Amino acid sequence: MPECCGRFFNSNGMRNHLDNSYAHRNEIEDHKEEQHPPNYCYGCKRQFSNLNNLKMHLKSSSHKGKNVKCPWCITMFTSLTGVCTHLESGSCTSGINRTKIDNYCRQVDPNHIFTNKQIGWYEENSSSTTTIATVAAWDGNRYRCYLCQRGFYNLTALNQHLASPVHRQKIYHCPRCRREFTNLSGLVNHLESESCGAFRFNTTTSGLAFVDQLRIGQ
Repeated sequence: MPECCGRFFNSNGMRNHLDNSYAHRNEIEDHKEEQHPPNYCYGCKRQFSNLNNLKMHLKSSSHKGKNVKCPWCITMFTSLTGVCTHLESGSCTSGINRTKIDNYCRQVDPNHIFTNKQIGWYEENSSSTTTIATVAAWDGNRYRCYLCQRGFYNLTALNQHLASPVHRQKIYHCPRCRREFTNLSGLVNHLESESCGAFRFNTTTSGLAFVDQLRIGQ
């Protein structure tokens, strides 16, 4: 029978003693810090700044591999968010882009379960107009975005900023927690995280069924 602190214990008693005894509390904390650091990936021997970053890492290709295929081409991704981002960027050979996705989602969601009800929503997103900055955006120090006053060191960076969804209306929302998003990939990323329990992605197949419903017109 093991002995500790002048007392004898059975296996369960010893475990309880080590876990709860004030005499061993500092030893246990030191062991946890050295051997079990917070937000640590033991497979990759990497520590992350917070739990969310660790969860995202565990869902990355380093652990899951690229096993989610785009329904319209041969490109593989680690998640449905990757598929949506791929489609929104217009890089898919199908010709699908963010505008087509937004218009399609509006058409299939007349009751606004996951899209916001907004006047002029359709017209805004169906337009092919693109905002482009010129050298006139230079203020003597940086190229300045006239919408948010954020400065950029070069014109290319400013135009990439203008082409991004950052200044678009938030046209999607989570059906459960009502958090809003500017694009579908943001909503899908939120759902995949299961942070509010609105949707459960138990398997790759169940997740693909979600994207597979997006029979967007070419």
